[in-house]
Amino acid sequence: MVSGVVIQKFGAIVALLLCLFLFTPVATATNVLTADRMGSRPPNSNVPNVPVEKGKRPGLLFKLNCVEQTHLTNSGNVCFPIHGTASTVVTVKIGNNPITTCSATPASPEGCSYSFDDAFQRSSTCGPGGNQPCKDTVRIVYNGVFPAFATVQYSAAGISGVNGEQENLANLVTFSTGGNTPTAVNLGVVLDISGSMALAADVGPPPTCMDALRFSARTFFNILNAYALPGDQLASVFFSTQASPEQVRAARIRWMFSFVPGSTGSKTVRTLPVGPYRF
Repeated sequence: MVSGVVIQKFGAIVALLLCLFLFTPVATATNVLTADRMGSRPPNSNVPNVPVEKGKRPGLLFKLNCVEQTHLTNSGNVCFPIHGTASTVVTVKIGNNPITTCSATPASPEGCSYSFDDAFQRSSTCGPGGNQPCKDTVRIVYNGVFPAFATVQYSAAGISGVNGEQENLANLVTFSTGGNTPTAVNLGVVLDISGSMALAADVGPPPTCMDALRFSARTFFNILNAYALPGDQLASVFFSTQASPEQVRAARIRWMFSFVPGSTGSKTVRTLPVGPYRF
């Protein structure tokens, strides 16, 4: 009789343990962001071969990977797009100089700025709805030229994934510049200010073709202003019944604010003050 009770109790204990084993929920894997030091551009390296203008053309691309926290296996794009937080700190350090902290707005000369970009995948399949750009990169733009044969470090901390994933492990990339001399870039734009530019740009009400030209030109010049270096030159030609060339050189931008369509090349321009406008 006693042995039967013992057996029953033992069986109950075994059954309880089996239930706990079989029905205990499996812990959900946690993803984190980690720096892709070799996938960043420039990659982590001590070979002195990075162009001195790399900081501005096209900028430093600090790439992040989404990995499972425990085994660091790649989790694909579930962490993207990334975004900044109140604790985001992006920096550039050149040689033995003090660390330069980058801002989220355009930087003054010898300063740096940052933004979040889908610089590698070029895909809009991320986010909860699967329709957002797969931003996995912090693009850092240094507004200047690095010294020759210098050690440069760039980092990004306090970045968050789309689901709140945090950074883990090392977040610093180091490279060395070479001794090249930046090559100046010469560009030319031809702008139509003929009478037909007063027509609608598409079927329906305005904007007109001239409105579209203003918007396109403003976008074009803003891009140039972000990446231009001293010595770059821009030539512009406005035409209606005849062409009217102008040349724009270092530290000056001739900017159009209003054109009169069909005005045989006449235009209204304004010269912006000398500043970070390096053409």
